[in-house]
Amino acid sequence: MAEQSYNPLDKVHLGESVVRALLERPVVVLPPSESFVGAGLYALYYAGDFAAYRPIAEQNRPNAWTMPIYVGKAVPAGARKGGYGLGMPAGDVLYRRLCEHASSIQQTTNLALSDFRCRYLVVDDIWIPLGESLLIAMFVPLWNHHLDGFGNHDPGSGRYNQRRSAWDEMHPGRPWAAKLRPHLRSQVDIVQSLLALTDTIVEEIVVPQTDTPIPDGTHVDIILAPADMPPELQTELAQWESEQRLTSQAWEPDPGKAPVTLQDVCLGSTHSTDVLIG
Repeated sequence: MAEQSYNPLDKVHLGESVVRALLERPVVVLPPSESFVGAGLYALYYAGDFAAYRPIAEQNRPNAWTMPIYVGKAVPAGARKGGYGLGMPAGDVLYRRLCEHASSIQQTTNLALSDFRCRYLVVDDIWIPLGESLLIAMFVPLWNHHLDGFGNHDPGSGRYNQRRSAWDEMHPGRPWAAKLRPHLRSQVDIVQSLLALTDTIVEEIVVPQTDTPIPDGTHVDIILAPADMPPELQTELAQWESEQRLTSQAWEPDPGKAPVTLQDVCLGSTHSTDVLIG
């Protein structure tokens, strides 16, 4: 069987070289402290205490910055209008995009801008879309794939009849988003989905979100900081704790029942967990 020859000029390989160049860039505060000119790519990193993002934050602490929560691009104006934008002056489009993201985070009620960092790379116009696609495929960032809307802009007057994005429902605060109709899913539903999606620490072991049964007798703590929880979730947890006190049932594995999976734990469908507030 003939081996496929490696072509260093293949467009995918060239795109990978752009991705490597971005990942070799230093991590800096968001937004960068000094303005700069150019279009290009960027990656945002989170290292705070928001409960649903804890597995991501732990991969980025202390100063590891290995798992972006969002990646994106900033292109010249011509590219946004359907062209490639080739040869057009970019101005400070990449810097302004990072500033916009910083403003979005700063406006929320449950995220702190100081918990974010970024990498950015000024890139020749033609490689920007390919580089972004490869970054998303490589990291599957949470805010790109599973919590849409972070990169949205104010739709403008007359268009506020549309629904809020999942990101704005999860992180309220952007003034224009408050004018939109509520998302179809509540904050509680979104939090539960993210807890089920992301890796969870079980007895100091990172257990990926799969249907793999948790070993009998394993004790699971789901730790939520009060500031991370919307009022609806606080009410739901209070009701859950009340039911626990009424039943007074300590969890013991039942050989006749199916093993508890991590998804069961994250979605709260079993009484085998302790939910710690604080």
